Amino acid sequence: MTKETLYRLFLPDLLPDLTKVLWLDCDLLVNQSIHKLWETGMGKFSKVAV
Repeated sequence: MTKETLYRLFLPDLLPDLTKVLWLDCDLLVNQSIHKLWETGMGKFSKVAV
């Protein structure tokens, strides 16, 4: 595993004061607002790394 992968996996532990973190990889093209994605509920998945 790369250190970048480990950062992503441990973001909830590294940033405990935040309720949500949105990680977008550098190869992702965003062509509209990410507001809807940000507002999407996580349900039972409080810590998800994809």
